[in-house]
Amino acid sequence: MKLFCWMIGAGSDAFSVSMAPDDTIDDLKDAICVKQSDDLANVQANKIKLFPARINDEWVGADKVETLLENPTLARELLAKPLLSTKRLRKVFHDDLGEDVVHVLQRVVHEMQRKIEEEQQKADVAFQEAERIANIPAKRKRDWTILNNAIASKQGKDGNTAFSAVEYESLPKRFRIDDGEVTQGPFHKLMTEANGIDDNSLDELMKTLEVKSWAYNDPTTYEATRVQFMSAIFEHVVHMFKKAGKDSERVRLSIQSKLAGSFVKANGVVDFLISRGKKTVCVVEAKDWNFKKGSAQSVLGMEVAAEINNEEHVYGVVTNYVEWRFLKRTDDGIERFSDGIPENGSTRDDVNRIAGRLHAILDD
Repeated sequence: MKLFCWMIGAGSDAFSVSMAPDDTIDDLKDAICVKQSDDLANVQANKIKLFPARINDEWVGADKVETLLENPTLARELLAKPLLSTKRLRKVFHDDLGEDVVHVLQRVVHEMQRKIEEEQQKADVAFQEAERIANIPAKRKRDWTILNNAIASKQGKDGNTAFSAVEYESLPKRFRIDDGEVTQGPFHKLMTEANGIDDNSLDELMKTLEVKSWAYNDPTTYEATRVQFMSAIFEHVVHMFKKAGKDSERVRLSIQSKLAGSFVKANGVVDFLISRGKKTVCVVEAKDWNFKKGSAQSVLGMEVAAEINNEEHVYGVVTNYVEWRFLKRTDDGIERFSDGIPENGSTRDDVNRIAGRLHAILDD
């Protein structure tokens, strides 16, 4: 006799086993373990529970099993009486076995259920990832493939390249900002028409910077000191959205934020990550005043963020607090707009201009 079985919770279809009428339920368990060896590896047959797939004295249709099991009342009825291992198959399956039906329900043991669920989750993630990659625009994929090839020599054991391992000169031209400052277009307009921040917010920011200037004396001396002054600007700009009641729950400022690509074979840390929904600003400090190195890290962060959020436009900032380079990533290239705060102090107009440009990016 040919019996069709259904493994509960496996998310798969029915499978058949050929048995003799005088075989026992225990023999059937052995046959199931052999047939489903991939799913039931290291599972002892005597730990499997089998149930007759019958409702109202009829075998359950193969197309109705999942629906019936989702119904708590019917599921309890189906799984009320497990089949005894000593019982002969001819005593259980003695009438017409029917067509397109399931005869046996197999309950997966607890450990196996967990394993199957884990495998199903992995399969779901892999499917979603494949679907996401399939939806990436073709040009973006081509550009990222060129980028991956350019940085492949610095790959680690995981197949990805660390942001910090990449030199600016190794980036393909599409990802460099060698053409100078942006002079027209939406990004240029956004930067040049930024109005600064409101007086109350600016007053609060200047008080914070005055305290830091008194405490640390020179904001440009050490890397850790520069970060203190940078973070003050970022914190106050982000806080403006809370005061204005605009999407405050969606505005976030993160320190030492990790970014990892999938299609883009790069990962690393940006010093600050500012986000408002899917809008992202990757901030990298130009350590040792090395703006090329900082730009490479910010660009890679922007490309990974573009992949993660499926967004064409991602922003970046490379700064040592004195010099500020605002970046915008599009599918056509990287645009740059530069500004600065003089070394001799945090003047109100300069700070207002820098904070205003950052606020304009987030508020756009």
